[in-house]
Amino acid sequence: MRILINTLAPLQQWFLDELKALGETAFLHKLPAIKRAEFLQDAVLMVCSGGSRADAELLKKMPKLKLITVYGTGYDGIALDECRQRGIAVTNTPGVMSEDVADTACGLLLNCARRFPQAYRHIKSGAWLKSSFELSTSLHGMRTGIAGMGAIGKEIARKLSLGFSCEIAYFARHEQKDLPYCFFNDLTKLASWAQALVLILPGGKNTFHIVNDEVLKALGPEGLLINVGRGSLVDTRALIKALDAHTIGGCGLDVFEREPCMPAELLRQERALLLPHVGSATLYSRDAMATCVLENIKEFLQNGRTKTLVPQLKESLQQ
Repeated sequence: MRILINTLAPLQQWFLDELKALGETAFLHKLPAIKRAEFLQDAVLMVCSGGSRADAELLKKMPKLKLITVYGTGYDGIALDECRQRGIAVTNTPGVMSEDVADTACGLLLNCARRFPQAYRHIKSGAWLKSSFELSTSLHGMRTGIAGMGAIGKEIARKLSLGFSCEIAYFARHEQKDLPYCFFNDLTKLASWAQALVLILPGGKNTFHIVNDEVLKALGPEGLLINVGRGSLVDTRALIKALDAHTIGGCGLDVFEREPCMPAELLRQERALLLPHVGSATLYSRDAMATCVLENIKEFLQNGRTKTLVPQLKESLQQ
């Protein structure tokens, strides 16, 4: 059995060894052109990461493909329509990284509000010898809007409300009556209410550039934007324009539209705190993700079922 690994993300050696024990493995980006077509023809399983692309063009070259298992939560790069038509199962690793991604969101917000990176540079440059660092905004009690209220969104809300007494409201496809937070069905209105807007929505055509000029203007000149969801949620050009014009107060980003490529105009922003997509990059989360991937593969090979089939395919595959 051939297993195609379609990711540039670093994978643990023990995880790669487990995959090799199941079959012949090859990284898509390392396959020589002369061998690629043959390997794609024979591959039964494909392992992707949250940022991988597995479009219809690639899948059409893989006639024997039966399972795509995503090492991560996001799967907007997978051609689900093609998978549905061909009966290809797609799984991800939901829930196993909620705490670490939520920690990242809270850390970005705290650093942006208190301006700790700028304070650090104030010391390093020697400026503290001449003047004190300017005052910053308190995170305590901050009105924080969360766009996306799945497992990670709930964990962000819990940490901010309990740890920093933040007032929480949220935007989502549907109101969740059991939550103690105010619901907004309009993201612009949530941004108008909030001092900080945290994004943890999935990617895809329905959320593409959901944060645009209008939302950024509503957030206001003191408002903070935090994105730990998908890079496609934010219109990068609109964000750069807003930072240049001081339309918003600042941003903290762990995800970007064209990772790892970054616009120079964003890199030079003093009020932009940028991380290289490390929200789930802890030993705990990555081991849990790898374990979930292996469980899905072994379950599928054993009885044709999976543990974490993505919701969009449950009806068509009847699992």
